[in-house]
Amino acid sequence: TWKTQLTTQKATLKDVAKRRNEKMPTLKFDFDLLQGRFQDIFNFREQHDRMMSTLSEVLSGSEGEFLSELTDAYQLFIRTLTSLFDLSYSGQALWSSNVQQYERRLEKVEERVTRIIEDKLSSAKTADDMFRIFALFNPLFFRPTIRNAVNSFRATLMKSVRDDVMRLQEKSKHRYDESQEKIIANLRDIPPLSGGIIWARQIENQLQMLMRRIQDVLGVGWEDHLEGKQLKEVCDKLRSDLDINQIYEEWKVRNLQSEDSKYKATNDFLLLVESDRAGSRGVRVNFDERQVQVYKEVKYLEWLLPTTDIPNKIIPSTIKS
Repeated sequence: TWKTQLTTQKATLKDVAKRRNEKMPTLKFDFDLLQGRFQDIFNFREQHDRMMSTLSEVLSGSEGEFLSELTDAYQLFIRTLTSLFDLSYSGQALWSSNVQQYERRLEKVEERVTRIIEDKLSSAKTADDMFRIFALFNPLFFRPTIRNAVNSFRATLMKSVRDDVMRLQEKSKHRYDESQEKIIANLRDIPPLSGGIIWARQIENQLQMLMRRIQDVLGVGWEDHLEGKQLKEVCDKLRSDLDINQIYEEWKVRNLQSEDSKYKATNDFLLLVESDRAGSRGVRVNFDERQVQVYKEVKYLEWLLPTTDIPNKIIPSTIKS
């Protein structure tokens, strides 16, 4: 409000001075120190509230009992300040002294939290357990002391994530038609297009999980971290290669261009009596295998498409019929 009103007032005075053909006087106010103190108060309270709320979320039971120490430190800070807005030399010195006392108490709390995290990580039996611990305590990594304490564990987990991303990248290179999943899909009578979409989505889901793990380990803004940035580029490239929309559009165009004459023969008789070379007769169900394949695809796509990012999720009626 001060800045806005002062800017307006200066513009008015400048205009008046110009009309009077006078030089506008320089306006000086002892407001910068007060503004700085307001910012200091805001930063201090924000840090304290963030630390308290975060600790309350990630710790429970006996682990959270030492939060009272941080509360006491905050109350002591407030009580010992005679005035929050004493901007004299002695007032500035008192403010700095109280901040330092609070920071020392905060450091003790951080040391205890760090020991808890290190104990949990050291006792973790698998990498998945370590990832869960990182995900739980990740909100505390904005504090440098806590973040630096888990660096050795972070290196191990980042290597695990990097290896998993590389495995997915190698898997996608072989494509669906060459995968083990294609064989399993055939055994379960899943048609090719739907099987390919399911395969691609499985890889995408695994990528999303790995990217969440990267954030759990490196914290918010992990994309700007050197290693995080490199892995994100690999993940984004891999996701672009798994273009579900493209393979769906190709299938749709291919079936829209098919000739109806291929299906007319199947409408004459349900059963056909045929003779082999030896003269033996047999009954064959009269159907077009390709039409059955399309029918299966439509049934699967009606289930799959609503959950995908494909823009046009409506299967053309000419294909469905």
